[in-house]
Amino acid sequence: MSKGRQRKILQLLQAASEPVSGSELAQQLEVSRQVIVQDVALLRARDHDIIATPRGYLLPGGLYEQQQAVVAVQHAPEQTEKELNIMVDNGLTVIDVVVEHSIYGELRGNLMLSSRRDVRQFMQSVRDEGVSLLSSLTGGSHLHTVRYRRREDLAAAEKRLREAGLLS
Repeated sequence: MSKGRQRKILQLLQAASEPVSGSELAQQLEVSRQVIVQDVALLRARDHDIIATPRGYLLPGGLYEQQQAVVAVQHAPEQTEKELNIMVDNGLTVIDVVVEHSIYGELRGNLMLSSRRDVRQFMQSVRDEGVSLLSSLTGGSHLHTVRYRRREDLAAAEKRLREAGLLS
C-alpha cells in the first residue's frame, strides 16, 4: 500500500498549482499527517525533488518555470511585512530568505509567498510562535530568492524597495 500511496502523493503534487499541505494530502489519502511526512521522506530518499514550504509540499514546475533573481535587503524587523508586500504586490514570489551567519555559514528558510494573504499568514505565524526572523542574526541584512514572470516586475519591486530604503 505504501508504494501506491507514494505514487498518489506524486500525482497530487504534479497536478497542484500551489503547495499542498500535509494535512490535505492526509485527508485525501485517508491516513495521518505523520504517514504523509514519512512517505515524503522516503520519496526524497529515492531522489524525488519534493520541496517543503510553510504552506505545504510542491514539485518543481509551475512557479519554478519563472525567472529567478536574488534581492539583497536590510531593514529592521518591523519593516518585514512592508518589504514582503512590496515584492508580492509587484508580482514576485518570495521563495526564501537567506542570511550569512559568521559561524554557521548560509542559513536558508523557505517562504513561498506570492500574495498579501500569504504575507499576512506568515507574519501572523511569526507573531503567534514568538520566533525571531533569520535577519535578526545579521542586523537586518538578508537575501531573498524571488521568482517573476516579467523583468519589469522585478525592476518595479526593486524600485519600490529602494524608495522605501529597504535595499542593501
